Amino acid sequence: TLFGGSLEMRRVGVGDLAGATASLSGTLTGLNQVPSVRNGRFEARGIDVDRLSRLLETPAPVSTRDLGVVEVSGSVEGSLLRPQVDLAARTSEAAVDLKGRLSILPLEPAFAGDIKVRHADFPRLLRLFGVDYRPAGRLGGFGLSAAVKADAEKVALSQFDGNVGPTAVAGALTVGLAGPRPRLAGELKAGRIVV
Repeated sequence: TLFGGSLEMRRVGVGDLAGATASLSGTLTGLNQVPSVRNGRFEARGIDVDRLSRLLETPAPVSTRDLGVVEVSGSVEGSLLRPQVDLAARTSEAAVDLKGRLSILPLEPAFAGDIKVRHADFPRLLRLFGVDYRPAGRLGGFGLSAAVKADAEKVALSQFDGNVGPTAVAGALTVGLAGPRPRLAGELKAGRIVV
């Protein structure tokens, strides 16, 4: 419904996009100025990231063939220049939760907020990013929670707290994305990890 510079979307759906279904709802206000979202909600199920990246002709930063099917849901609130987002992404082995602010303004990070990541198998997680790590024994899963600032060139994690298998890990980490492969730099404190 369009009325007085506002567009209310009760439920907009996409039936099939590269095998996925999607829906969104909410209200766009200020369409004659800087648009804002009020009560924005979205959900996408059955996303085949490999198929979608080929369809969009956009390379993904991870090995999409090994990623599997992804489900994404969340909310958006505020100006489209700097919306507050709450996003959850799930695969059969992993979960990522992001909560913070997106920005398209040039002097701010593209995202600033909090992240939580969980994966059932740490070596398999590394292989998604092109790291062929094969530990001597069973290592287990991976988990982290951290404050994050991200843009097209790097992802900086501070207040890093997590685990690699049964081993606790803490510190700060920066992932450089400007080159052909991600570059890791930082300071981590950890106990004994099976290599």
